[in-house]
Amino acid sequence: MSSFDELIKNKINKEAWAVPKTLDDKLSEIIDELPSEPKRVKSRSYRKIAAAAVVTLTILLAFNSSSVKAAVSNVIEYFNINKNSEYVGEASTFEEFNNSIGISAEDKGIKLTIDNIVADDNFLNIFYTAESKDDIPRSEYEDYWSAFELRPFLDLKVNGENIIGGNSYKDEAYLETNKILKGVYRANVVETKLTDKFNIEISTDRALKTEGNWKIEASVDKSKVVAVSKIVTPNKKVKIDNGVKINNIKIDKVAMSPLGNQIVITEYTDEDANSFDNFAMEDSKGNITTPLNHGYRGTDGVKTTNTFEFIGLDKETEYINIIPIKSYDGRGEYTEKIDIKNLPFTINLNNKGSITIDDVIFAKNQVKVKFRKNGVVLSGSDFYFYDKDGNELEFSNGSALETPVDRSTGVYTTTYTSYNESEDFSKYAKIATNKPKNGIKLAEDQKIRVDLK
Repeated sequence: MSSFDELIKNKINKEAWAVPKTLDDKLSEIIDELPSEPKRVKSRSYRKIAAAAVVTLTILLAFNSSSVKAAVSNVIEYFNINKNSEYVGEASTFEEFNNSIGISAEDKGIKLTIDNIVADDNFLNIFYTAESKDDIPRSEYEDYWSAFELRPFLDLKVNGENIIGGNSYKDEAYLETNKILKGVYRANVVETKLTDKFNIEISTDRALKTEGNWKIEASVDKSKVVAVSKIVTPNKKVKIDNGVKINNIKIDKVAMSPLGNQIVITEYTDEDANSFDNFAMEDSKGNITTPLNHGYRGTDGVKTTNTFEFIGLDKETEYINIIPIKSYDGRGEYTEKIDIKNLPFTINLNNKGSITIDDVIFAKNQVKVKFRKNGVVLSGSDFYFYDKDGNELEFSNGSALETPVDRSTGVYTTTYTSYNESEDFSKYAKIATNKPKNGIKLAEDQKIRVDLK
């Protein structure tokens, strides 16, 4: 690159960009790829004009290229503000497969806008903004809990059919200002057959604790993520004997995509209790894990359907083994107490699994514990704190708990938020968790192989 080009590039790089970092990075990549030897104007009298023209042309070419247009349309503003989002570690993946919507509905002085939709065969991720003309009424709790109470409850229709998710959804929200709430609603659609391009209707009768009617219709294209996803429907029926009950199950579907992985299992029973939900998963390379979470739909009198999200398996695997857990009575006991100064530290929970506590962070009225699960882990997300002498400590006025996971790294963050905003953490010196008192045992002789190739 010539000194002239280097000068121009340096000037561009030093500009104060009022754009999100993700977009800024993409623009920098495009600028780096611009031609290294633009034609020079030989006449000395036109050098300044030529220099200005090159700068203008360079910037216009960059900002009008299809790459930049795609980068601008793919930016999801939500992640640039809510750095505590459960999905912030996957922001670039969400943006890669994003559908920019920007459609609004207004009622009772509140405008609801669907900003972005990111969809695959597992989840519909809906990013929205609710904006009030007046200040939003707050609860007596801090902003996090106010946002939780204020979020809209979204009803979904895809191609005219209702999406019924049971308890298989998650949502989060935060207050951007006194008048603006932003959130993301993650609906489990693994049991719904979505076409690559589909129409969606999103409605609610409650937003910002106000009754009303909001309805938004949009079109969504998920063909880009489908091209890099893996979906199999083995429809494999088996009987599992865990020593307490015989479960008649069918492995309906395994769906793996950049946006998430799930398995769907139907159990033929008229009972809700003792359903098949304790198992490990192993890929063809020997990696083993347990489901991340469990979505449950109650029995219809004949069968019950369960969905299980999972991470930690190689997406290029040739097959997975589903290994029932034969004995686990649910009873627990405390693990050893670990000095916080000695982190990171790995605690064995059973002969097949452990957790690694990476860090404990104290801030204002919160304690955050960052950890990873290794192998078969059925517990290990609750933590207990002690002073230097091993005496257990408790929050002075009670607390709330949440445990999101960064699906891109496998790092969990358990956050305890004290209702006392002046909580004293100075005595917190040691940490422990719990583990199965009687261990666990895998029914290796009943493992179910599901081919993915």
